Amino acid sequence: MKHFLKFFIPFISLTIQAFSVKAFEDVDLLSYSLEDLLNMKVSTVSKREQSLDESPAFVEIVTQDDIKRRGYKDLSYLLDDIAGVQVTRTFGDNYFNTLWRGVRHTVGSSYLILVDGIKFNHLYNNETEILATFPLSSIKHIEIVHGPASVAYGNDAVVGIINVITNKDATNKEVFVQLGENNSQVIDFSTFIAIKDYQLRITGRYDQGDLDMSNSNKYRWTDPELLSNSNIWGGFSEQFGEANSKHKNKSFAISLLDENTEITMQYNELATGYGFQYTFDHSLPNPGLWYESEYSFHWQELFNINEDMTVKTLLRYRSSDIDNNSFFIDGFLVNNPEANTQQRLVEASFWESTNSSWTGLSELNWQISSKLHLTAGLEYEAKDLQKAYNINYGPLLPPELIDENYDFPSPPTQDTVANNRIDTNQRGIYFLSQYQLDTYSSKLKHALHFGLRNDKHSVFGSETTIRAGYVSQWQKTTLKLFYGQAYQEPSARLLYGGWQGSGSDPKLEPRDANTFEFNINYKMKNILLSSNYYHMQSKNLFNTTDTGAINSGKGLVNGGDFRIKYQTATNIPFSNISLWATLSWLNSKEQYIDEQDELIWGEVGDLADYTLHGGAYITFNQNWQLNLRGRYYSDRKTVETNELENISSFTSVDANIIYSPKRFEQLTFALTISNLFNQSYFHPGVRSASASTTNIGEVDENGVWIGSESYYNAQIPQPDREIRLTAYWRFN
Repeated sequence: MKHFLKFFIPFISLTIQAFSVKAFEDVDLLSYSLEDLLNMKVSTVSKREQSLDESPAFVEIVTQDDIKRRGYKDLSYLLDDIAGVQVTRTFGDNYFNTLWRGVRHTVGSSYLILVDGIKFNHLYNNETEILATFPLSSIKHIEIVHGPASVAYGNDAVVGIINVITNKDATNKEVFVQLGENNSQVIDFSTFIAIKDYQLRITGRYDQGDLDMSNSNKYRWTDPELLSNSNIWGGFSEQFGEANSKHKNKSFAISLLDENTEITMQYNELATGYGFQYTFDHSLPNPGLWYESEYSFHWQELFNINEDMTVKTLLRYRSSDIDNNSFFIDGFLVNNPEANTQQRLVEASFWESTNSSWTGLSELNWQISSKLHLTAGLEYEAKDLQKAYNINYGPLLPPELIDENYDFPSPPTQDTVANNRIDTNQRGIYFLSQYQLDTYSSKLKHALHFGLRNDKHSVFGSETTIRAGYVSQWQKTTLKLFYGQAYQEPSARLLYGGWQGSGSDPKLEPRDANTFEFNINYKMKNILLSSNYYHMQSKNLFNTTDTGAINSGKGLVNGGDFRIKYQTATNIPFSNISLWATLSWLNSKEQYIDEQDELIWGEVGDLADYTLHGGAYITFNQNWQLNLRGRYYSDRKTVETNELENISSFTSVDANIIYSPKRFEQLTFALTISNLFNQSYFHPGVRSASASTTNIGEVDENGVWIGSESYYNAQIPQPDREIRLTAYWRFN
């Protein structure tokens, strides 16, 4: 804490001196009518601006005002509020696991994370955990697109897209500092500096803290007593036996902007302990951190050919790494053939994976006539990927031989594995069109949408996807029908990077999915109702096992969402109230290989059939606001490898109280309480989640620890109530 305050208090002081201060004032959605909200502009689906109501997809918008009202700890907590999304938080190297629209993966993600339309899924493992590092103060709004979008964005946009739109308005500058329990310390800032005809935007975030492990003893394989057991960890139990897991996430970005040009350099780093991902007799949660880093540099230029035609070009370089100081300690059983017994061995290791890519894109937007619009693009990406991890191991020893003299390895500095890199390239060509149909009434508008894309990959070959849709607007009702195809490439980690706890297979093929979707909105003066249904068929699903990764047959998902938003007028005792809720249902099945090596159908594990997300914004006056949000998950049947069979339902509520003092209008304070009612609950484990639940572990007659039999916990304890205080400054 001393080092934190020593650094950041002078920074804040200098920032306040550098700018004149004005009151904290966001775009307040409560001042918008529901009609205004539906007319807000989005650009993710069609790659051009159009109103939310006109966009040919089920789209949600989360504004900067929403982010502050909900009191997100980091941006990954946005996932808790998205319809159809279910989250498992391990707080480990797999920081969170997102199950969207009935899709469960062991490695990789079936949705895309974008920043201003640019991809940020990790190049090696295709995970989206870097989301947790993005600065909150630089966000204008977030566009959440449900359903397939491969026609516009290529591979991996199977179930949706989260597109973070950053603020490019030089009048919005902000710093906020957050302190909380479990050593939580955050500073997040965004500011602009004028340089002739350009604006220099500087944004950053530093976020550190400890994991609340107060519930860890409620599940056998996260019990802290395992960490201090010398039969399990030898001398490591004294050095690393504390029940703790840290994170130290950071990001920094600098952009040069004018009306048509953007040059941006940014760095993001997710650094986490191992949380509850692994059983405490297979991995220590706190000896070191797992570092995922992302460096990106891009130049984007917009050319206005005439009033009806523009061309956008993008040139980008990125590196996407597992840094070589990612440190891990694990232990496992092996057979001792000489004594015909089992023997426990423990080792320390450093891991590394380095990956990079170059991307070039040129995209045309052309308003051909008053009725017809065309977007067409060419995209090329060349990747330099690592195959297997580069690992330096320390000596593999029984626990009784581990002491303070253990010979820890050094971080790897070069790849010692032969033929351990692969160069791939992919080119894509696509077009998206919209045709406005003639109508006989000014109250009726309807349009047809069609898109086509072909991608050619140097490893996977050619993939062609289409998307077709119909949007009709009549008075208070909007109807949307669309069909889309999408595909997901197996990540380099899934193809080549397996290790003793999780397999891989270089012969995997891309997963293909076809989705039909129906959406209807009905708006009244104070109420917006929306209903959504989707049907998705997939093939070539891929999952990992302890012996390898496989394409495991087909999948079938039926699901839907019903949402309601209610907004009061101002002639009630409170200044304003906004209520929102989404009820989602899901029926997801897939084929898997049984013990007889045959494909059979079964339910997708770790998914709740029903979830409910909701919240309330209550503004009492100009000084006080109360904001509540919560979620309910029904019981979840686990995956076949999980002996628990079911994870119990839970309800969790968060509260955020915002205060803007009259005498100091430049300041706003927020008191955020996560898990308000201190509920004790679990999330499902990740990957195989196969830690044995039928034994509690013991030392056998030979003095060898016999324990959980798996690296992956069957269930993940979630933190107790947590309180955080945030102070905001907004500048001219």
